[in-house]
Amino acid sequence: MVKGFTLRLSGSFEREHEPGASGLPYSAVLEYAHGPVSTMAAFERNSAGDKDTFVAAKYTVGAIAVMAAYDYSRTFDLGGQSRAATLDATCRAGRVTLKAGYGRQRLNADVNHFTSIGADYVLSRRTTLYASLGNKRAATTDARTSFGMGLAHAF
Repeated sequence: MVKGFTLRLSGSFEREHEPGASGLPYSAVLEYAHGPVSTMAAFERNSAGDKDTFVAAKYTVGAIAVMAAYDYSRTFDLGGQSRAATLDATCRAGRVTLKAGYGRQRLNADVNHFTSIGADYVLSRRTTLYASLGNKRAATTDARTSFGMGLAHAF
């Protein structure tokens, strides 16, 4: 880390042996974190030639954090493209963190919308209870709502 910047590079010498495979996979990530601001820019290419570009930013003021992200993915062989943008916020109050998010994805010609709310409750340094409610409004199917709850433990 240099003055808040971190650069991560990775690659592999293993080629994919599928028809149409076009080279060696690699990725690069540049992160910046200083005070209330965190950002990230990433690029990845797999051995088949699929590519993904991702940028994100987070701004924290006290117990509130606001995050935004953009992802652009494209497949080499099928010409598929996905563009996704998200906006999220969290608010900590003691052991509870409230969460809300919105996302929009353009997958080839279809547009999908996602909304979510949730809460985390910290039981210990490594254990958290969580609950979330999400809704997906897809371009080609009816809207779907899901609910999840559980216990997360980091080992």
